[in-house]
Amino acid sequence: MPSYSLSPEQHLSFALDSLTKAYIGLEEEEEEEREEIKEQVEQLVYYTRSILLGESPFTQEREKEKEKEKANNILKGLVEEVRALHKEVAPTKETYAERLKKDLPSSSSSLPSSPLPSSTPSTSTRSKKKQL
Repeated sequence: MPSYSLSPEQHLSFALDSLTKAYIGLEEEEEEEREEIKEQVEQLVYYTRSILLGESPFTQEREKEKEKEKANNILKGLVEEVRALHKEVAPTKETYAERLKKDLPSSSSSLPSSPLPSSTPSTSTRSKKKQL
């Protein structure tokens, strides 16, 4: 196993890379902390303004929750209506299919074995286009 030793320049280069990565990591953490603190300060400002205006800051939050519940209830109602309609339509499809089966001849022997000759010669759409 060959021994591998780093030159002082290589050690310094690795150390510099490590320090740079650590610094970037600290900046990202600090930025996240700053964002959290900023959100908390904004919330406190909102609460303070609401109280100064004689309003309860928590009533608006309750109203938002009620609006969300109302929207959820509407969506649940729509889902129930769609399910009910599906239950109504599904049997109709089956009865329609059954009617089609009844309208078809019951035995396959009554169907002609060879295709019926057509009175007009058939031409493909390509040949029609070529004629034009």
